[in-house]
Amino acid sequence: MLALGVMVPVLPKLVVQFEGGDIARAASVTGVFGLRGIGGMLGPLLFTQAFAAAIRPGAMVHLPGTPYLLAAVLLIASALGSWRVTRSST
Repeated sequence: MLALGVMVPVLPKLVVQFEGGDIARAASVTGVFGLRGIGGMLGPLLFTQAFAAAIRPGAMVHLPGTPYLLAAVLLIASALGSWRVTRSST
């Protein structure tokens, strides 16, 4: 799985080289795939650590759904960030 996270960002560049296309579009797609690869490597670590902290003995709150709450918070934060960046400045 780690190899897929390293290999996938290179694919749009190869497509542009062999088929010819817009370099700027390939660069943006490569950036998105790169972030996806980083998320694919860091996500499981983050969510398993959140789950382990939530269910450990002696935790203040026993909440096994903590990874889902964390995912919801991150999704809302990214939606608000996207909205702020894309709104018109009028």
